[in-house]
Amino acid sequence: MPGSDPEAEQKAVAAFRQLGSDTPVEAVISSTGLEPQTLLPDELLPLTKLSDYLGPKLTQQIPALEHGEYSRPVEAEGSIHILHLLESQGVELPPFEQARPAVEAEFLRRTGDDALRQYLAWLRKRTEIVVVAEEKQ
Repeated sequence: MPGSDPEAEQKAVAAFRQLGSDTPVEAVISSTGLEPQTLLPDELLPLTKLSDYLGPKLTQQIPALEHGEYSRPVEAEGSIHILHLLESQGVELPPFEQARPAVEAEFLRRTGDDALRQYLAWLRKRTEIVVVAEEKQ
């Protein structure tokens, strides 16, 4: 639903209030005319994968939610969204020395990617491309 529409904002606020008062989702959908727009896979996903589905602005809202809680309406990418956290799982970080090889490998990968991007940009700047139209026989 477009976020610039004041009516959409009012519907989203009304939906949020109804969801907060334990109104079933189906009843909220029918009374407000809103529909679920982004359906995620039915499994636990890391925040990085959720960002692929939702974008960074919405993904940043997730850690602040408690299990079963709905977010306040959030405007992102031209639409208004209400997030619902069904389940989450805490992540236990390994000690640094155990994670060090993975961190170093990721650092080297990113450094290599950056160097390649810079090299390709340099090549593009110094290369002239000429397109010659084919003659019909």
